[in-house]
This record gives sequence, C-alpha cells and structure tokens, in this order.
Amino acid sequence: MQENPYPDIPKFESSEKPKINKILFVFIGLILIIVVVYAVVFISARKPACGNGVCEVEENCFDCPKDCKCGEGKICSEEKKICVKIEEKKKRYSNGVCDPGENCWDHPKDCICGEEEYCSKEEKKCVKPICGNGKCEDYEDSYNCCLDCNCTIPGEVCNKETKKCEMPDINLSDNKAKELVIDYFRNNPDYQGLKIGSINVTGTSVYDKELIKVVMIQIAEEGWYIYFGVTENGKVVELPIM
Repeated sequence: MQENPYPDIPKFESSEKPKINKILFVFIGLILIIVVVYAVVFISARKPACGNGVCEVEENCFDCPKDCKCGEGKICSEEKKICVKIEEKKKRYSNGVCDPGENCWDHPKDCICGEEEYCSKEEKKCVKPICGNGKCEDYEDSYNCCLDCNCTIPGEVCNKETKKCEMPDINLSDNKAKELVIDYFRNNPDYQGLKIGSINVTGTSVYDKELIKVVMIQIAEEGWYIYFGVTENGKVVELPIM
C-alpha cells in the first residue's frame, strides 16, 4: 500500500457530500413553493382587463363586447351573456309581450310605457318624470316644471309655487294701461277717423329690454287689431304685428 505523500493534510470522509446535497434540495424546494404560492395569489387577484383584445375567462360578450365579439350570424344575448344565433333572438322579440330580459329601450315594440311615462335610456325602464330632480325630462317643459326646465322667453321668471315660467307683474294696473293707450290712440294723427271697438290687456311681456303690459285694441267696423305696450313709467309704444 502506497503511503500518503502529504501526511499533514487532513482527509475528509465522503459521507459529508450527501448532507450538503440535502440542504441544497431543501433550499431549492422552499424557493419553488414560494414562487408557486405567489403565482397563484397574483393570478387569482388579477382582474380581466376589458379592452385588451383577449376574451378572458371572466369576460363575456355583454359586459365586454370589445374583447368577446360574436361571429357572423350571431348576436349577444343579454340574458345569457353568450353569443346566440340571430334567428333565436328574433323568435322572442317583437312578439308583443314584454318577456323577462326585455326592456322598453331595447325592445320598445314589446315593452310599452304607460301614460305620462317615458323610457329612460340610462335605466332602460319606464319612469315618470319627477319635477324638481334637476333634470328636464320628457313631458316636462318650462310651463309645467320650470324647476327643471329653464325659462326660454326673455323676461320670464320661474314661479316656484306654480312651477311655471311667468312674466313678473309690473307696478301698473290694467285700467291705467288702458287709459294711457286710449289717450295715445286719440292723440295720434295716424289713427284719426278710427274708432275703438274693444280694448283688452293680454298680459305682460318684454319689449326693448323693458317689462311692458300688452294692450290690444280692436278697430270698430274694421275687424283688425293694433297692439301697444305700456311700460311701468307710463310710456306707450306701438308693437309689431303679433
């Protein structure tokens, strides 16, 4: 047997190599477990991104039509949220019956709204207008709900009690307005020889940015009318033919 040429160098037993391999395997195993757990948590927490062009597991043609498109000859069923043949939907729609899953917006022939109701595009159901909710809805206007629908005629203001747009009253009585118009009419050379058949105050209005009372004169035996406006300070103006 050959003697050891390096007696001072200690010898290592071969049995220590398997111990190192076991520790390495355990370490690698722990890393793999951590990676798998992280991947599972990340995938489960991730929500499908609608609009990325991929129809993912939790997406459908109704909630994400950009990604999940129906093929030729098919349409998306909003009840089932899957693509069905067009003929299948036509059998149910336009049959005169508002079936479950139909609504007045998408199927107006089947789902007809009642009196004084309208179909809401946002809610897709029949609703009644509510005066005072800040929205000028169908069947509302400035003369039945000025709280929602703004007044359109210059000078009109919203009467919150009647909910109608009205001309504000002016400090001038109807009788005084008539007297001023009669005096103007009789002293105007353009109307010499004409007689007043009747005279009436028709209401208030705005003329040349001034609030006026409108007075109508019917010419006797002629059958035609002349309109005048009287301002609060008593000024009389002839109005264009109304």
